[in-house]
Amino acid sequence: MSPRASVSDSENMSVTVRIMGREYTVLCPQEEHEALVASAAFLNERMSAIRKRGKALGAERIAVMADYWSSRAQTKLPRWTTQQLSA
Repeated sequence: MSPRASVSDSENMSVTVRIMGREYTVLCPQEEHEALVASAAFLNERMSAIRKRGKALGAERIAVMADYWSSRAQTKLPRWTTQQLSA
């Protein structure tokens, strides 16, 4: 994936990323460009892995599964928090 970026105004820029072979253009603040590109790359890798792993799934279902696993990973409590809650 090689993102393209162009400045659309003084604060936002247009960034084109490729996810599972499709291009998506998103406006984002210039300071968030790198995070957007990294997120798109992560999503592309996750969705591609899901597609390779199993049955023929549509892109929408793959996107839902990738979002579920990403959300699940982000919402797990760190070990120290779990220990504090049980104490």
